[in-house]
Amino acid sequence: MGDLIGAGILIIGTVLSFVFFLTRSKDNNNEVVIDGERLKTESPIERRLYDALTSRGYYIVTQYPMGKYRIDIALPQNKIAIECDGHQFHSSKEAKERDKRKDKFLRSKGWKVIRIPGWMIYKSLPRVIRIIEDEIKDEVLV
Repeated sequence: MGDLIGAGILIIGTVLSFVFFLTRSKDNNNEVVIDGERLKTESPIERRLYDALTSRGYYIVTQYPMGKYRIDIALPQNKIAIECDGHQFHSSKEAKERDKRKDKFLRSKGWKVIRIPGWMIYKSLPRVIRIIEDEIKDEVLV
């Protein structure tokens, strides 16, 4: 029994160390900084897009609260809401109706909404970045 407990503690410690490794970076003084926004992502597709955007220098807020909704990935300075739509949670008729209501609400508050299917984040990330950057450029030109 003691071996099982010890193995369990070792596994938990390893998993926590791995999560810590994936969610940290170093500041200019080479000190470890925990990326709290990355920790709030709720899916692998959100993390993938978050990493791509932050590596390009964008200020991102994850799970950004707007009324009764949360935006997956927000660029609040540009009022751009990016929704990462995984097939599992966004393909049913009910989910599509819910997404329409959310989009309508966000647009009524002055936000641009970009919905990106999960498959596109995995298979065509450079295209996804171009779509988002085109929206940012359009915002700057207005």
